[in-house]
Amino acid sequence: MSRGLAGDAASVTHGVFVSLQIACVVPHVFSFLRGSLRGAFRKDIPWPTRRFLILV
Repeated sequence: MSRGLAGDAASVTHGVFVSLQIACVVPHVFSFLRGSLRGAFRKDIPWPTRRFLILV
């Protein structure tokens, strides 16, 4: 019977840990997407030429 309780406590702890990780990562994902989209549509920064993209 104690094994079942220990397993439940471990799964709750695991769930809390994963939830905290997701809560820490989500703001960074939104910032990355926002920065990428804003940077992609700027007119003052010229895009690289096709030749440069092939070299990279």
